[in-house]
Amino acid sequence: MTGGGAAEVAPSAYVAGLSQVGRARPVNEDALALSSREVGGRRRTVAVVCDGIAGGAHGELASAAAAGAAHAALAESDGAPPDEALRRAVALAHRAICEAAIEDVPGKDDPGTTLVAVLARPGALDLAWVGDSRAYLVRDAGDGELLTHDHSWVNLVVDAGDLTIEEALASRWSQVITRCVGPAEDPDPLHPPEPSLRSVEVGEAGMLVLCSDGLWAEFPDAADLAAAVRSAPEPGDPGSVAGWLVDQALARGADDDVTVVVVRI
Repeated sequence: MTGGGAAEVAPSAYVAGLSQVGRARPVNEDALALSSREVGGRRRTVAVVCDGIAGGAHGELASAAAAGAAHAALAESDGAPPDEALRRAVALAHRAICEAAIEDVPGKDDPGTTLVAVLARPGALDLAWVGDSRAYLVRDAGDGELLTHDHSWVNLVVDAGDLTIEEALASRWSQVITRCVGPAEDPDPLHPPEPSLRSVEVGEAGMLVLCSDGLWAEFPDAADLAAAVRSAPEPGDPGSVAGWLVDQALARGADDDVTVVVVRI
């Protein structure tokens, strides 16, 4: 698992992740955790990306606790239905932050984090998310596809028809999320947030990209992200793609922390 400090990459033939502190941040408040192994002759990959909320105390501790707990739960969930495994992972991530005794910071809210997680198997992806960390599918042929739908003020008002997307993005509330993991959502460790869940059948090869908003803010359109994936020096290698995406986001001026996990599917 990585988070809270300098960039670190964990490459393999199937999955790799990289987290880098943003240009305007003193501490990296993102975290990631990942693994990939054979189970019953089939590849099973688990990955989690978390982004500590900016207004909460010690986001780096919240995100690290959540990523570690969620990953451990999913890595040990062989045989469980994916939706049950993902809900349990979010619940344990919430409990981990609530029970971490994270120190209060004057002027800041209780700690919390976003979370996006995947269970990837041959031909299928099972996703859970809370907040605005995202998952994109970039098939070898075709455009990129955003698989998640942010729990955000922007989506809340746009989905309700109250504002256009342009009006919502111009608002001072445009960065506000409406759901998170941890005490900022609910201080009761037994009352986790409700995650969104999605299962996707994948009929062709490609890359799954999990990321914090430090990446997607620089690539707001899924087609732009797909083009960046394909322009990586080694577009078929998860480690190369992860490093390339982080480098490109920082080159575009990313102030926020940038975290990327790439899963070969």
